[in-house]
Amino acid sequence: MRKEDISEIISGIDEKYVHEAETYEVDKSITDCNKKIYRSSTVWKVLAVAVSIILLFGTYFIVTNVEKKDTNPNLNAYENNEQNKEEESITDFVAQGDVYYSQLTSDDTAIEITEEIPQTYMSMCVIEFEEQRVLTGCVGIIEGTIDNAYIKKYEYVTRSDKFENNGRLNHKAVTVVYEITVGDVWYGDFTKGDHIIIEDELFTMNPIFFMKKGHQYVIPFSDAGDVLVHANNSESVVEGDVYRTGQYRTAYEFHPQIEIVEQGYIVSGDWETLMADEKTNIIIDVESTGAEFEYYKDKMYLLSRSVFKKQMTKVVEQL
Repeated sequence: MRKEDISEIISGIDEKYVHEAETYEVDKSITDCNKKIYRSSTVWKVLAVAVSIILLFGTYFIVTNVEKKDTNPNLNAYENNEQNKEEESITDFVAQGDVYYSQLTSDDTAIEITEEIPQTYMSMCVIEFEEQRVLTGCVGIIEGTIDNAYIKKYEYVTRSDKFENNGRLNHKAVTVVYEITVGDVWYGDFTKGDHIIIEDELFTMNPIFFMKKGHQYVIPFSDAGDVLVHANNSESVVEGDVYRTGQYRTAYEFHPQIEIVEQGYIVSGDWETLMADEKTNIIIDVESTGAEFEYYKDKMYLLSRSVFKKQMTKVVEQL
């Protein structure tokens, strides 16, 4: 610092005091610097103490909450349940080898046939299942719950000249009627919660493979019209009831419908697209008889949820 400057600031002071003043200014600047260093050091110390306090408080908070959870079994159970639900929604059932049919579903609500099946149905020829042909006539594919299932008998008389002029023919028909609540919709103009009736007139399927009350199925179905198939010329009917209870029929009533179970989906082997991925063989370990039972008893498979949804999407793309 120049003397002239100090002289201007401190007027009336002689050179000795000016010199002493200069020395004092140097000492003062050093002191100020030390003060700044001290203050900076003090700030860092305060910050360090604050961080330590925050960490201690955070540790106490975590420990306290863990202790609260341990002493609140309802909260723990709820959280575990939610976690289990989450895991179940993304985890497939993994079978270790073949699975038994009786472990997947039951026939406790299967329909019992007490009526005699008309000879017409017992001797008819059945067209073999063909995926593309069956899908062509579909108006809907739904996942549905069977609310009720029962057998219905029809008796009617038609006019015919087959054996004599203005003769009469007596007819009998037996159908199985399913009352269904719609769940997820794969295809068609339907909404979850809708109620529909499916009535299969031409059935020879073994009762074990009927859709069962209270069970859930994936059901492809078509429009069957209002009149029984053997009475399609309703003008020739002179007596009896030929009008169907349900507007729809399963797309192919001569094989087991796809059943939804806890472990996945029970599917018959004639679904070509659904069989194109991983599947588990099902051993039918129940007693039954009949040609259709013998045909399907070694052609039933379990598909996991993820595989079924992937392959069923490909099925729907064919429509």
